[in-house]
Order: sequence, then C-alpha cells, then structure tokens
Amino acid sequence: MHLICLRVGFTCGRSGVTGGVCLQGRWRLFRHDAGRSAGPPPWAYVLLYVAALAIGYWTLARFGTATVWLANGVVVAALLQLKRRPALMVLIAALVLDLLFNVVRGSPWTSLAVNAATNTGMAMGAAVLTRRVCGAALDLRRPGRLARFALLAAVPASAVSVLLGMGALALIAPQPWTVWAFHLRNYIAIEMLGLLLVTPVLLLLARRHRFPSSGPAQRKVSFALVGLMLAVTTVVFWQGDAPLLFLIFPPMVLIGLRLSPTWTAGSLIALAVVSGAASLLGHGPVHLYRLPEVAGLEGVPPMVRRLGIFNLFLLSMVVTVLPISTVMTERRRLEARLRART
Repeated sequence: MHLICLRVGFTCGRSGVTGGVCLQGRWRLFRHDAGRSAGPPPWAYVLLYVAALAIGYWTLARFGTATVWLANGVVVAALLQLKRRPALMVLIAALVLDLLFNVVRGSPWTSLAVNAATNTGMAMGAAVLTRRVCGAALDLRRPGRLARFALLAAVPASAVSVLLGMGALALIAPQPWTVWAFHLRNYIAIEMLGLLLVTPVLLLLARRHRFPSSGPAQRKVSFALVGLMLAVTTVVFWQGDAPLLFLIFPPMVLIGLRLSPTWTAGSLIALAVVSGAASLLGHGPVHLYRLPEVAGLEGVPPMVRRLGIFNLFLLSMVVTVLPISTVMTERRRLEARLRART
C-alpha cells in the first residue's frame, strides 16, 4: 500500500524549483483531508462504476473485445474529488467489482489479475498525474488545465498502463505481432477516450455550484442546442448510405461557443451514447469504411476493426469542442472582470 499516498520531495519556490521540474501541486493521490469534499457521495461513484463495467463487458461479450471502457474515468474522478478514506473505499470497491465481473465471465486467473491490476494502476496513475499538473483547484474550465489533463495525465497514464498490461498478456499467451499491435492501439484509444469523456464531465458537474456558468445562453437555448445536436446525430448515425459525419460538427461547435463547459461535456457524453449505440448495432457512416486485408486479423470482427474510425471521430470532437468551450468561458470571465473594474 506504499503507493496509496505518493509524495516526492519536490519543492517550488518563488525563484525556482528544487529537486526537479515542478508544474503545479504535489505528487498526491487523495484529496487533502482539510479540503472540502466535492461531487457526489462514494456510493454514487460505485453505482456509476457498475454501470460502466456492465457496458464495457457487454461489448466484450458481444464482440470478443471491449469497444468502450468508461469505468476508469469514474474511478479517477472519485480519487480526485473524495478525501482519503471514502476515495480508498471506492478504489477497493472498484477492484473487487472488476475481479467479480471477470470471475463471472470465466476469465483465467492470469488475465483476471492483469486486467484488475492494469485498471487500478491506470486510475491511480492518472489521478496522481492530474493532481500534479492541474493543481489543487482542478477547474477544468481553464484551457491550460484541460490541455494539461489531456496531454500530461490521460494520454501517458492510458498508454503506459495498456502497454504494461498487453505486454504481460503477450508473455503469458503469445499472439501474432499484427494482432497484438492492433489490440494495443485499440485499447489505448479506448482507455484514453474513457478518461477524456468521463473525468472532465464529473469534475465540471461537481464544481458547477462553485464556478457558475457565465454563458449568455439561457436554459431554453441550451436545451434547444443540445436537442438539435442529438437530432442531427440520430439522423447521421441511423443511416449507412452516406458519410455524413461532418454534419455533426456545426451543432457541436455552436454548443462549444454558446454553452458552458459543463453543458458541452454533457453534450459530448450524449453524442457518444447515441453514436456508439448506433454503431454497435450496425448503423452509421462508420460501417462504410472499407477494411484493408491484414494478415492475422481475419478473426477480428469487422465492427472491432472499424472501431478506430469511430474513436478517431469522438476524439476529434473532444479535442475540438471542449477547448472551444473552455476558451469562450475564460474570455467571458475576463470580460466580466474588466467590466467590473471599469
């Protein structure tokens, strides 16, 4: 348990850094006991984790591999928002539930241990890195913090954990290089998207009372814009005759320009749910992609091979729309401060 509260003796002074490169904050896993609790209670995170596990393992049972994995994003949010004891309870509950789901599936003990260790390690690593690079406030409405979370926490934590897990499984059960490389790329994208979609949403929702939206759009306008986006997404993804993915960008960009990051993040989740459900059921422009012939991938389901296109679409939405929303929110905040001073 030596990794439960990890600290390194780096100090930041006004004139420089002692002992290493200091970005922000400390190497800490849990929220400081003196801080104010944020977000829902621990049992709510556990329920969200169960729902995320059910979705992930359903896709695993249907396609032979996970096509969506949101569970680790829930655990990272819990570690960032809860104090030591409740956060540790959620972490242990997540580990036990992951083991139980794998036992029910009949996974061999080696795979069971590797999956549980990889998921737990990735969540802890992402939480530690997020505290280090984003500081104590964790206000992801700020463009810089959102970028640091994505590039310096979500991406490295996902890549390292999947690489270690896939490497261990390859030693236990060797497989062709092409198959191993395909699944490695696939799982890194899935884990990274899970963090980028779930964790910022839960952090933004938990702090909406502290950072009220300063956006100009009223509630009716917000519902109208989200409804427009969902209508366009439904039309685009419940047909498979034309590559109309580009039609979803205008309403999503409009949401990013007009609405708060909380609304924007929720809209991204809604987009992922509608488009993901349609794609998994065999609908949408994703299935127009012609699969190249790759030796060793003949046994991989076509939907799984096309998953990279869908993940690229979602990733492009996240890295485009959410930064737009944070930049516009920061601009409105600065304009409000300027008006107050003049």
